[in-house]
Amino acid sequence: MLSLIVEGMHKLGESPALIRCREIDVPLVESLMPQVEAAYRAAHGREAPNVRLDTANPLPPPPRNAEEQSSGERVFCSGGVIVTSSDGSIECTNTLDDRLRIAYMGNLPALRGMFDT
Repeated sequence: MLSLIVEGMHKLGESPALIRCREIDVPLVESLMPQVEAAYRAAHGREAPNVRLDTANPLPPPPRNAEEQSSGERVFCSGGVIVTSSDGSIECTNTLDDRLRIAYMGNLPALRGMFDT
């Protein structure tokens, strides 16, 4: 999770930044906040932007079961963070769901080629 936060802050390139996560992940993200600045400095060789946890706008909770996950009726989040600018106009989405979607979409042409006759 620390790497996701640092990567999102770097890609966003804005200060101050807000971190959004699921309510269930708030204790974990809060425990990582003291480490964020040092990890950012180590990874990018410069001071970290100001960042704070946005608990007023949490990400959706995880799916409760496989049926709910495949139904598409309920919005859910499997984990990760979204790092946004303070006014919310720019966001870097670093959630598992979005990473899987990007990987799927990136591999779709190859998959189509495998099944074309």
